[in-house]
Amino acid sequence: MAYFLPSRTAIVCIPNCLLSSGEIDQIRKSKEIDKSLFREKTYVKKLVKILLLGAGE
Repeated sequence: MAYFLPSRTAIVCIPNCLLSSGEIDQIRKSKEIDKSLFREKTYVKKLVKILLLGAGE
């Protein structure tokens, strides 16, 4: 017995077909921001911070 598995295009198309073009642009921008935040978060995790103690003169 074969089970029906919807293709990836059907999953992507159904929500996009029901959204307006402005909403699609907002979703695209949101995904870009999420990717940027993820990249910055991984960069900060790898960043080494050094605390220098001394007279400062």
